[in-house]
Amino acid sequence: MKTKVQKKETIDKLSQKIPVAGVVVFTSFSREGEKGLSVAQMRNLKKALRGMGAEYFVAKKNLINISTKNSGMSDLVDVSKFDGSVGLAIGGKELDSIALSKSVYDFSRANPVFRIFGAVVENKYLDADSFKDFARLGSKEMLVARLFGMMQYPMRNLLLVLNNIKK
Repeated sequence: MKTKVQKKETIDKLSQKIPVAGVVVFTSFSREGEKGLSVAQMRNLKKALRGMGAEYFVAKKNLINISTKNSGMSDLVDVSKFDGSVGLAIGGKELDSIALSKSVYDFSRANPVFRIFGAVVENKYLDADSFKDFARLGSKEMLVARLFGMMQYPMRNLLLVLNNIKK
């Protein structure tokens, strides 16, 4: 059990990280009465997130609720409604939010015990289903490439028609 000083440190750390985060994913790594993730699985998750520039925090729901209130996010999410143990995957604003979401989603698919409750992406709350749809999107680079391809397609066809008329 944590001391008051340790709890305050946790609240302070989360209160500093949450407001400057581009993505905060609320997850559960164990359910009541079930075996949770192993230490090795948690280590792999944290290592994968660290490699992207994100972090994974585990704290009691009450401490997370206090941190969300301190950071002005309490109107978006109420952690006390989540069941099981709660963990947070936090990525900064400079991080590609789709890539982080995809990484967390892929981990949840590989580990059925790991559950996603929802996420706050750029100050908007996404429930679990919306988050999964968001995570299935391609990377930012791929979406931009698709957009340019779609913009280029009509112009190319117009040029082909004009060339055929000219001939």
